[in-house]
Amino acid sequence: MGHPGGQDRSLVDQFSRLQAWDRWMGARGLSDATRKRYRGWVIRFIDDCAVPLSDANEAHVEAFLRAPKVMQRQRTVPAPAPAERAEAVEAFRTFFAWTRASAVR
Repeated sequence: MGHPGGQDRSLVDQFSRLQAWDRWMGARGLSDATRKRYRGWVIRFIDDCAVPLSDANEAHVEAFLRAPKVMQRQRTVPAPAPAERAEAVEAFRTFFAWTRASAVR
């Protein structure tokens, strides 16, 4: 069990951001299916990357896209196909646009 202010708090903060981002995407007319896929990319990033979302930059996203892990697994999987990569890039572009617009970062 985690301690207050530790990693558990960080995860709570990250998932709170995901919820706020999801509401923002919905308000902009993105479909439920698109929002689910975009959230999936960011959740996989959280699982794979050692930096919190608030500290992530383009280099972290690029490293993630070169060798993403399947959620909750320790092995790596092949890099996404071009269409998946394009979707992931758009998911992160949308996420970082939201962070700029909401000043959450």
